[in-house]
Amino acid sequence: MLHQESLVHSCYMLCLRSKKLRNLIETRYAHLSPEEVSSVCPLKEDIVQLKLTCHSGVAVTAYLIGNEPILFELVGERLFPTVYALWRVPSLLPYVITWTNVLERLAGGADLMAPGIVRCFLEGAKKGDPIAVRLTGSGDSAVAVGSLLVDPADLLDPDRKGKAVAITHVYGDTLWAHGSKASLPKTTGGEDSEEDAQETNENESTEAAGNGDENDEKEEVAEDKDVEAVEQAQHTVQQGDMDTLLEVCVASALSRKPRLPILTSTFYSGHVLPSVPAGRNLDIKRTSYKKLTTYLAQLQREGVLEVKELSPGVQSIVSVNLGHPLLRGASILPVVVDTPEEEERCYTFPAVRELRTVTAAVLPLFRGYSKGHPLSIEEVRNIIKNYVKENNVQLTSDRRSILLDPVLTDVATTRNDRPETLTWEELFQRILSRMQYAHEITKNYVKENNVQLTSDRRYSLVP
Repeated sequence: MLHQESLVHSCYMLCLRSKKLRNLIETRYAHLSPEEVSSVCPLKEDIVQLKLTCHSGVAVTAYLIGNEPILFELVGERLFPTVYALWRVPSLLPYVITWTNVLERLAGGADLMAPGIVRCFLEGAKKGDPIAVRLTGSGDSAVAVGSLLVDPADLLDPDRKGKAVAITHVYGDTLWAHGSKASLPKTTGGEDSEEDAQETNENESTEAAGNGDENDEKEEVAEDKDVEAVEQAQHTVQQGDMDTLLEVCVASALSRKPRLPILTSTFYSGHVLPSVPAGRNLDIKRTSYKKLTTYLAQLQREGVLEVKELSPGVQSIVSVNLGHPLLRGASILPVVVDTPEEEERCYTFPAVRELRTVTAAVLPLFRGYSKGHPLSIEEVRNIIKNYVKENNVQLTSDRRSILLDPVLTDVATTRNDRPETLTWEELFQRILSRMQYAHEITKNYVKENNVQLTSDRRYSLVP
């Protein structure tokens, strides 16, 4: 509404006292502490009331403190804080996070669409309330303010569509231009290093003016330092953005409640990578973690999930704490299937599926199958369930337990460990542990100018 292309038809100023405005802030933002209220509207400060009429005809009343617009209100709507106020007190409004490249669209006058929201922190908010918008790389610094157009619960839907936030004010717009025009607060040390390097370059160039060869040498050194600082800043920003992308995609994948236990490699390839938004590329080697196991270990320390080695050297996620704050505020991103480019249509990545093969130890249970025959884990479970039902060995007093008959005793117990009953899960795990690990790799070949598909399968046994 107040984007840079808006025109101000009229403008006049009126000096007020801050007491009335403080009372209004305390009433409408009751969660703020007295110190936070003072940060937004200091005591005994003169308030400048600025009335604007935008090109669209909407009247806007802004309140300036220290030459910066802190609050504004539209006709018939409640009081909104500006980005200047949100930089002072980030907790002033609930907020959502969107991608960095969305800011350009918001600055051009667009509203924030629901699919562009990465994460939501809307505790206590309801439809119609003012909320802030942050970027994945802006930390606590808001870049826009608007009204929530949908219920917060609707933004957790992976198939969410339509407008989510009606933007009324954005960083770089006309209202921002009536203030100090301060830049977005920095959240990474790399960019600060870049500015310091540029200042150093300018100072050295000024002091060395008129000194001939010595001046040239100093300029070359300053330029080298400046280039090095810029490269370091770019690397820091890219790494931070890649960390955010990894965290968002992992949180989204965990929120989909994948079937556990699941191999960490399967979780990454089958759940995390499909969560990456279209047009983005997740490269875990470019994150600060470098490896998936490092990031999962951190999540385990924070109590988000639990990772165990169910077999030697093979890690699996065995449990997920869906009540953890990291997952409660996570948006479930839609699974994206990128359309390959024309020149890449002749190749698709192979699909890997975890299997088990029939061994001599479990052969009595798997009638009709030969030794070494590969089966999916789901097929193994179904065979066990069918055997239990056909032979009526499930306890009637406790439906979760199975009474072991001679065949089940033979395939699920050992000489030194022969219980009479087992739970369903204990029975599954014992039988799976006595089968051989295997993987099925399916590779597809597509002829470029033909719609023909051939499938090639290979099985590999894991000792």
